[in-house]
Formats: sequence, structure tokens, C-alpha cells
Amino acid sequence: MRRILLTVLIAGILLLTACAESEPKVLPYPGEGAPPPPPGYTYALAPSEPSNSTPSPSPPPETTPAPETPTQVVTIDRVWTMAKNWDADPEVDGIEFNLTPKDAEDNVVETPGVVSAKLWLRLEYPEARKGNLVQEWSNIQVDKDDYDWLSGASIRLEYKDFQPKGQIGILEVTLETPDGKSFIASDTFALLGE
Repeated sequence: MRRILLTVLIAGILLLTACAESEPKVLPYPGEGAPPPPPGYTYALAPSEPSNSTPSPSPPPETTPAPETPTQVVTIDRVWTMAKNWDADPEVDGIEFNLTPKDAEDNVVETPGVVSAKLWLRLEYPEARKGNLVQEWSNIQVDKDDYDWLSGASIRLEYKDFQPKGQIGILEVTLETPDGKSFIASDTFALLGE
């Protein structure tokens, strides 16, 4: 078995050597009136000298894929609201939700825009009806850098003069994109406190 492997290895080396020698070696262009090149050698063409042989086709240029058309927001995914405490005191400071604008293929679109929100107390469970308006927020700037690739942009809405006591609310969120389009989403079962 060793003899066969050794024979195959030697044959491969000889074959590679023969292939390497079959291609002529190229010498630099010596100028006009030079003697013919030695056997197994050839001269490079002069810079202005045209080639008589057909040039080998060059490999196709590497192409960059055409840029994709910009993704367009078609909807805002359902808003999930959570009561939050951002400081050291025990009271709830506000609510937080993830803003997730989506394109037609259900991908998150990291679009800048302006967010506004309205929060009402919810009346007559299980039917979602708006009760008293608790608070409004407006002109919340959202940049592309605010987005998380998975869950969208996290938006904090701080309470002013409202301390929830286990209430449930209805949050309505509006996103206005730079092209002037508006998208609305809501959470009809927003837990406003702990």
C-alpha cells in the first residue's frame, strides 16, 4: 500500500513539474534588434506593440448588487405598554412602549420621525372604551439610532400629576415620518401602574 501511495505522489510531482515547464517563461522586453530569446523563453510585448493573438477574456468585473429600494413604512406593529419606575423612589414614573414601524414584508423600519401619544383610562372591561384623558405627549423625536434591530425604538412617557392606582388605560400612538405620512397604533390594555 505504501508503494502505491509513493508512486502516486512521485507521479503527481513529475506531472506538476512538466506542466510548469511547458509554459514559456517571460523575459522583459529587450528593445528592438535583440536576438531571439533562448529555448523555453519569450519576450514581453513592447508597451505600444499590439498583440497578434486573441486576448483571453478578462474575468467579469465584480458587480455590487443594485441598492435595494428604500423600505417604506406601511404600519406600526402593536404597541406593548409597561409601567416603569426610572428613579429611586417607589412610585411608578410613567409608561414605556416599543415603537415598531414595519414594511410590507413585516421587517422593522428604522425610520426617523416624530411621535405623539394620548393616554385614556379604560372603561367597562372587557369592552375597550376610552374614559377620561389622562395625558398627552407630543413632539417626541425618534432617530434611526434609537432602534433596536429586534424590538424597535423604546419610548418613555413620563407621567405629570398622575399617580396610577392599578388602573388600565388605552394608549394611542402616532408616528409621523419625514415624508409626512402618519401611522397610528394602540394598546387597549395598558397597565398604568403596579
